[in-house]
Amino acid sequence: MKRLWIFNHYAVPPGQGGGTRHYDFALELIDRGYGVTIFASSYNHFNKKDYIIDERSYSIEDIDGVRFVFLRTSPRYEGNGFKRFLNMVSYFIGTLRIYKKMEKPDVVIGSSVHLFACAAAYFVSKFTGAKFICEIRDLWPQTLIDMGAISNNHPVAVFFRFIERFVYKKAQKIIVLLPLAHEYISKYNISKDKIVYIPNGINIEQFSKNAQDLSNNLNIVDKTLFNCIYAGSVGPANKLDNLIYASKIICDKGYKDIRIYLVGDGPEKHKIQQLVEELEINNINFIEHIDKKYIPNLLISSDIQIFNLKSVDVFKYGISSNKLFDYLCSGKPIVFACKCGNDIVSEAAAGISIPPENPEAMAEAIISLYKMPKDEREKIGGNGLAYVKRYHSIDILVDKLEECIN
Repeated sequence: MKRLWIFNHYAVPPGQGGGTRHYDFALELIDRGYGVTIFASSYNHFNKKDYIIDERSYSIEDIDGVRFVFLRTSPRYEGNGFKRFLNMVSYFIGTLRIYKKMEKPDVVIGSSVHLFACAAAYFVSKFTGAKFICEIRDLWPQTLIDMGAISNNHPVAVFFRFIERFVYKKAQKIIVLLPLAHEYISKYNISKDKIVYIPNGINIEQFSKNAQDLSNNLNIVDKTLFNCIYAGSVGPANKLDNLIYASKIICDKGYKDIRIYLVGDGPEKHKIQQLVEELEINNINFIEHIDKKYIPNLLISSDIQIFNLKSVDVFKYGISSNKLFDYLCSGKPIVFACKCGNDIVSEAAAGISIPPENPEAMAEAIISLYKMPKDEREKIGGNGLAYVKRYHSIDILVDKLEECIN
C-alpha cells in the first residue's frame, strides 16, 4: 500500500466549514488502495473552534477511513493579523515534531494557501526519502498584494516570495488549481512540464444524496418567490456590496417577487447588513453559516445562484472556487460576476457572465433570468450540471492526481 501524506493547515472533515478537497480526494484514493494521512491544524480557521480541548499537542482521528492528524497551533486568532502569521509558524513547527512518530510516507504533498505547509512537506520528504509534491491553491504572496493587504515590498511579501521560489525549485511536481498559474510560476524559471493542473471539484454522488435528503431541508426559501442564492464567505474578496446595490435597483424597479438570500459568514457581514439597513432594502434575507451537507438541498430549492468576486488582477490566472462547483451541480443558472482567466459559466453555457463590481449589470442579469421561461432556465442549468460531471467530478480529478503521484 502506497502511503500519502497531505499537509494542509486548513484541511477539514465534512461538517466543519471550509473546503473538503483533500478529504474527498482521500476517500477516492483509499478506494484505490492508498493509505492517506492529512495533517491539519486543530484550530479551525472557519468556525474558530478547536478540535483539541485538553492539553494534548496533537490528536489522531479516523474519519471514514481517512487519518487526520490535528496539530495544536497557537495563538488563536481572528482576521488576518500577526497572530494568524504566528499560527502558521506554529503549524510548521508542529509538523516537524510529529512526523517521526509515524511510519514513513511514500509521497508527501504540501498544500498552500500559506507556504509554510509546502515548506514543511519538503523537509519531511527530505528526512523520510519520500517524493515531494507542492500544491498551490492560492498564489501567495501575490493575492495578498493584489488585494491590498500588503505592499509589494513588505517584509512579509519578500519572505513569502523566498519560500515560494524555494518550494517551486524543490518540488518534483507542482499541482495548481488555477488553469493559467503556470504563467505566474514560470517567472521563477520553472518548466511548464513540471506543473500539473488539478482544479477543485465535487463529489457528485454525495451532492445528489444530500440534495434529495428531505431531513436536511431547512425550509429557508419561499417557493412562491423567485429565489436567488449567494452561499459562501462574506469577505473583502467577495465584494458583496455589489449585490446589495443590485438588489436596491431590483427593488426600485418594482420586482417584488425576487428574493436574494445571503448564506454564510465572514468579516464583512456586519458591514453588509448595515448597508442593507441604510438603503432600506426589503428583498434580502441573511442566513447564518449552515453545514455544507445542507447546501445541496438549499441550492436545488432555489431558482438561480449568484457568484460575485472583487475585480482583482491576480484572478487573470484563473479561479477554482468550491462554491462554483456546488452551483453547477445544482442544475440552476448562475449569474457570474467575475473577471478571471477561466469563465467556466460562459464555457459551459450555464448562466450569464457580467463584469465585476457593476450593480446595474448584476440587476439586469437577475431580472433577465426572472423573466426567462422556466424550461429555458432548466436547459441552462442542465448545461452546468453536464459540464461539472465531465470535468470536475472527484474521480476524474483523482485520475490526474494518481498520474502525478506515480
